[in-house]
Amino acid sequence: MLVLGIESATESAGVALADEAGCIASCSVERGRRHTESIAPAVAWMVEQAGVDLHDLAAVAVDIGPGLFTGLRVGVATAQGVAFALGIGVVPVASTQILALGVLAVTGSLPGSEGSEGATSGVTLAVGDRAPSPASAPSPASAPSPASAPSPASAPSPASAAGASGSTGPEVVAVLDARRGEVFWGRFDSLGRRLHADRVGDPTELCHELAASVTQSVLVGDGAHRYAELLASVGSVVMAPAWMANPQARLLALIGAERALNGDLVAPGGLTPVYLREPDARIGWEQRSAAPQPEAQPEAQPEAQPEAQPEAQPEAQPEAPRGATAGEVGGR
Repeated sequence: MLVLGIESATESAGVALADEAGCIASCSVERGRRHTESIAPAVAWMVEQAGVDLHDLAAVAVDIGPGLFTGLRVGVATAQGVAFALGIGVVPVASTQILALGVLAVTGSLPGSEGSEGATSGVTLAVGDRAPSPASAPSPASAPSPASAPSPASAPSPASAAGASGSTGPEVVAVLDARRGEVFWGRFDSLGRRLHADRVGDPTELCHELAASVTQSVLVGDGAHRYAELLASVGSVVMAPAWMANPQARLLALIGAERALNGDLVAPGGLTPVYLREPDARIGWEQRSAAPQPEAQPEAQPEAQPEAQPEAQPEAQPEAPRGATAGEVGGR
């Protein structure tokens, strides 16, 4: 089952092809935020290089967010266009879950878990500069889809989640830069299962949440690195390497292939991005509209002009008889 993965939630844009055996090909642009210009050509080039045809696709996997508004729109629209054209389904995957499963795919087990390198200190993330191996990637089939994620009010606490599920390692907290001084974040246990619905807020809110946790947390994502100094002030956190900061298209495609095999698909028209807040342009417009407007000054009225006096008409002169001269007329 061949699946196309489209990743565009952050500044990194990427596409990948995968099936049940692993990742076949991938292509990414790590900087520039030129999603509109890069994704469609990247798909065409990758398909050609991999020697496959788009009509061989069984599904399209796409990152539905949270993430950058424009990037998500481009990725979701591209996925819908391909799926509509080919008559296939779509696998929606949350950006936070891709990041969390990426940590597990690279490390195999998290710091603090039995058999993990560097577990004695529990402070440094013991990973090398190696790409994730598809064979070592955890099966995402057991991870709930974003639509089925529990609400924050009903989400179990980290401690109770660990006890109920048998998860004994640290949590993975995926943190994405939301701009405007905010971050998106989602929390997962050491088996990659979601602990609460994705949230958006000030980084200090996340700090308070982490400080209240009784479990060590591994932070991953561009938001974690942007606010690294602040988040590091919470003593129970570990920072994943910077090269893991963006969701990877190859892992997205692998998750998509696994879920497509299980029939976890939606119709292209039912695909809904997860923005978590209004786009920046609309926020700016609403703030501008809400700002007090200066009072309108009354228009100056023009001064009244004096009425024009009628011009004096010259007195009419008597008409001279026909044939008479002017002298004759005056003498009569």
